[in-house]
Amino acid sequence: VFESKDSAQTWQKTFSVLEEESTNSLCLSSHPRDPEILYLGTARGLYFSLDGGKSWSKQTALAHDEIRKVLLHPLYDNKTFVATESDFYVSDDYGRLFRKTFHLQRPGKEKPYPDNPEIVPDEIEADSPVSPSIFTVEISPFDSRELFLGTSEGIFTSHDLGKTWKSVARNGLGKAQITDLKISPRDVALFVATFSGIYQLAPQSGRWTEIYAGMTESSAKSLTLIQDGNTESLYAV
Repeated sequence: VFESKDSAQTWQKTFSVLEEESTNSLCLSSHPRDPEILYLGTARGLYFSLDGGKSWSKQTALAHDEIRKVLLHPLYDNKTFVATESDFYVSDDYGRLFRKTFHLQRPGKEKPYPDNPEIVPDEIEADSPVSPSIFTVEISPFDSRELFLGTSEGIFTSHDLGKTWKSVARNGLGKAQITDLKISPRDVALFVATFSGIYQLAPQSGRWTEIYAGMTESSAKSLTLIQDGNTESLYAV
């Protein structure tokens, strides 16, 4: 991890670790109200800093997991959410202890999440060559207790801060694997990036619509939604 304090003219390394296996840094998150508190997800565990990245400590929880995403809730100080390749964890004590509330697995093997074992994501081929993956996690701008998971097997939502999960309708989305998602505060719409294009879910219709006409490549990896007054811009990578 590198830090710049002069508009990216110079950089200083703030994190580096060597273990028996490679420890790639994968994601970095800061506390929404205390910029000195940082969480770093690596290929071999979760690290944290209480002094703006000057020093780092490794969490004993999830010490050997590949951390794909760390999310700190802006309203609940104690809530920390962590996504690995196929599991989602919730901490109620600033990341000291975690409990698994979601497990992603292709249908035909294990149930994808333990709190709703009777639900299996539909329209996914059991012999798909892509391994189950969680790509992104978002908090709803309308309901602070609502979370969304974008995965290789569709979208899942929780209305109780990640305790229980259910699948979101796939009408019009088919087998598309979700690489990123964004929620529009203006239109109350959900946008998703997939390997086969960008889609929008309108709250009234409950159906997904393709919105990538004119793009030279349909495969999308990342989305950014920017609000400027009444104007809303959606960027796709």
